[in-house]
Amino acid sequence: MTTDDKIEVMQAFVDGESIQFCIRGRGGWQDVEVPSWNWKLCDFRVKRESVLVDLDAVMQLVKGAKPPNSVTSFRCCHCIAFRTSILEALEQLETTRQLCDPKSREQGAGR
Repeated sequence: MTTDDKIEVMQAFVDGESIQFCIRGRGGWQDVEVPSWNWKLCDFRVKRESVLVDLDAVMQLVKGAKPPNSVTSFRCCHCIAFRTSILEALEQLETTRQLCDPKSREQGAGR
């Protein structure tokens, strides 16, 4: 992290934004009310907003179906490997969702 990056995080704190820290080597970001700014032991960042993702819309987008008008598709050559990785991850998520769906479990038990 550059000095400018650190200044940006500290300025965000002064401006009232929420800050998180992570102890190096331990992972896991945690909220902090008053940061110590100990950059030797910790990393600091502006707290990110949680984003709710519509899994079905993402599946359509990644599988190459026509995306909704408000979404751009993964068509550039640099995105092919990324698209493949995302597709594999989404298929795993879909399998997990099916396994966790009570209706799917009931149908499986009835066989």
